[in-house]
Amino acid sequence: MTKRWTIHPLCYGEFPSLDKSAFTFGCNQGVKISLPAVGWLLQSGDDAILVDTGPGDPETAHSSHNKYLRSAEQVPDAALRTAGVDPEKLKLVVFTHLHWDHACNLDFFPEARFVVQFDELKSAVDPVLPQRVAYEFGFLGVRPPWLSVWDRLQPVRGEVTLVSGVRLVLKPGHTPGMQCVVVDTEGGPHLITGDLAPLYENVGIGQPEPILPGIHTDLVACKQSLEWVRSFPGVILPTHDWEVFKHPVYPATQSKLEIKSAK
Repeated sequence: MTKRWTIHPLCYGEFPSLDKSAFTFGCNQGVKISLPAVGWLLQSGDDAILVDTGPGDPETAHSSHNKYLRSAEQVPDAALRTAGVDPEKLKLVVFTHLHWDHACNLDFFPEARFVVQFDELKSAVDPVLPQRVAYEFGFLGVRPPWLSVWDRLQPVRGEVTLVSGVRLVLKPGHTPGMQCVVVDTEGGPHLITGDLAPLYENVGIGQPEPILPGIHTDLVACKQSLEWVRSFPGVILPTHDWEVFKHPVYPATQSKLEIKSAK
């Protein structure tokens, strides 16, 4: 029998002023918005999986990164403890991708394995020029955070079942190794999109086309991946949208966020 999971969105802090065009390609230039940094705690019985570990300490972040704010309660280890999980005993972490705002704070998880797409590792060691800041690659004295857990990385290739009820699906576009997470719940399948769809607006349900994210490595692949998201037969959960916090846990009993297939 397939295991059923619950999903808790975790707020790791806030980017108080970002240009919306970075999230909606070709439109909204000059429009400033506030967006959260989001992680996801999956739980089934005594088992727990963390999806994404958020940006690091804003006081020591690289000067090229966007301004970022977080409270003591939003530091990932504190957020997990509030949810009833000891980060020092957590066994499994999934990276949707290795950009700095999704893959820092790894010292909090001394027992964990870190699962990432093989294609994403290749991207992180040889990123396209516009994404070098996001990967923290090529700056004197700066080490990408994932290097600190090199011996605990678990690369995967393509679509794989991670554990019963949790599936990883390679969906490139935002980065070459972007992966989405499909989670089986009592309320049906839920999809954690990563930054393939940072906002609900990107999915474009009811519109003829999705709105591609402004940060991408391949527009054609990004479009194809977003069309797959639009056809997903369940609940869609973007990774930088305040709307996901309307419910403290998924599946929600009555969720206005249940975005069904556009087809």
